Amino acid sequence: MLPKENQSLVNLNVIEGTLAYISPEQTGRMNRGIDFRSDFYSLGVTFYELLTGELPFKSDDAMELLHCHLAKQPPAIKPHPNPLLNKERGQEEREIPEVLSDIVMKLMAKNAEDRYQSASGLKHDLEICLKQLQETNNIEYFQIAQRDICDRFIIPEKLYGRENEVQELLAAFERVSNGNSELMLVAGFSGIGKTAVVNEVHKPIVKQRGYFIKGKFDQFPV
Repeated sequence: MLPKENQSLVNLNVIEGTLAYISPEQTGRMNRGIDFRSDFYSLGVTFYELLTGELPFKSDDAMELLHCHLAKQPPAIKPHPNPLLNKERGQEEREIPEVLSDIVMKLMAKNAEDRYQSASGLKHDLEICLKQLQETNNIEYFQIAQRDICDRFIIPEKLYGRENEVQELLAAFERVSNGNSELMLVAGFSGIGKTAVVNEVHKPIVKQRGYFIKGKFDQFPV
């Protein structure tokens, strides 16, 4: 297991997984680690494709696909008719139930904290859908994720207390994107979170098709 800091070192030219299904954090362009909730995102993409017959994001350009996973919401799946839900062939196609759409969209949330936090919570919701379908041949809406309780202690990977500094960096990027040239220095003692602040602007910059290059060095040679 790599230390937390080293987990963010990703070779952006060799991204593991199929681009159409990878989670935002797997792109290496977010200030977030990768855990089991990344698989929930990929599962959500798979469910989306099964229900609609299409991928949520389609592009032949790898960079465009990465940008979609990071910044774009998938098209709503509620209006799509799905012949898999028909009782018999030849009957009128029925639309995908709203609750199934909600389950898929929760799985595909951009931030891991907003997805399902346990497989048991997802399983419970899907079992309710199956039971309703078997008993009434219809899936009525219900509140999802009521049994979704994580079996481990996970601290949300959010940056607290540095909103002003992050906004200053993003404001500088906005000015530069309009044609200006600027240099900003982030100073402070070791361990106070300079790297975390800089990494926090990674995703917003990539959303606007900007280039984000970072490096790190030790003060004293080994």
